[in-house]
Amino acid sequence: VAAILTVAWRTRGPDALIGLRPLAAQVSDECDRAGVRNGTRFHLENARSCLEASLCSYEEALRLAHVAHDLAVHLGDDERQSVAASNIAMYLGRLGRYLEQEEWARRA
Repeated sequence: VAAILTVAWRTRGPDALIGLRPLAAQVSDECDRAGVRNGTRFHLENARSCLEASLCSYEEALRLAHVAHDLAVHLGDDERQSVAASNIAMYLGRLGRYLEQEEWARRA
């Protein structure tokens, strides 16, 4: 699903992503129910956060970036933690939450 989101974004732009939102959310929910906490799940949640940000849904993007960060922490993956922290910092800036943005930028 993450790859589909990426291809749709690159070939058709943000409008193509609107129709893919429900599918991505459904896959994420199914992963939650099944207890999936791996690198593939990280990529899904990270892609979903980028999708939401591209549609200016920064609160939802922030929530999903936190999910991705929590997965990266669970996996002990410093590189993925940094990617997610960078996204969190960016979304916080878009929301005008600059003190929190500074904190997350340091983590990245």
